[in-house]
Parts: sequence; structure tokens; C-alpha cells
Amino acid sequence: MKKLLLKKQFYIIDKQYKLAENEKQTAVNLIKILARCLKMFDAQTEIYKIIHLIESRLEKVKQLKKEQYKEQPDPEVFRSLYSDLVRQSYRIFGYLRTLKDIEKSLARPFMFNGNMYDGEFMIK
Repeated sequence: MKKLLLKKQFYIIDKQYKLAENEKQTAVNLIKILARCLKMFDAQTEIYKIIHLIESRLEKVKQLKKEQYKEQPDPEVFRSLYSDLVRQSYRIFGYLRTLKDIEKSLARPFMFNGNMYDGEFMIK
């Protein structure tokens, strides 16, 4: 909470939990919940990075399809675009695997715009 500059809010919530009649609402449980929130806050920046990579990968796919359907596609350009696409896909997969290893609550399949980007990698 100190990192997020929410020290005052922590004390207010802590006081409310101490006054609560429900025995399940304790300061220890509050600290656990806040620790989970902090992990999710840290994971948020990683998720933004992954989404940005996915969006740039989709742009590469569009460029690759555009080059593919030309009358005379340039093989060097096509090879370059394809290798960039594979490299970007590998980076996305690596980031997703790292994120899931760090935060076990995110161990579900990663879906974005109807596409699954892990498990059966890059399929609809």
C-alpha cells in the first residue's frame, strides 16, 4: 500500500475491519486481499504490454496477407514479414507463460478479440 501511496486508505479499511462484527473480516485477511490486489496491479502493466504486442502482431498479419495476395509478391519482403510474425508470436507466448508462472490466478487461457493466444497457440 505504501508503494501505491494508499497508506491512509489502508488504516481506514483496517479500522473498519477491526470494528466489523463478522469474524472472517480481520486485519490479516485484509492484508491478504491487499497483497493480491498489489499482484494484480503489477500484472496489469504486463497485460498491457501483451495486448500491445498482440495488436502489433495483428498489423503484421494484415501486411503479410496484403503481400501474399499481390500479383507478384516479393519473396524477400514476404520472408521478412513472416519471420517478424513468428518472432512476435514467440514473444507473446513467452510473456504469457511468464505472467502465468508469476501469478497463478491468471492460469486460465488468454483470449483477446476472440483469439486464444496460448495453449493451442494463436488459434480462433
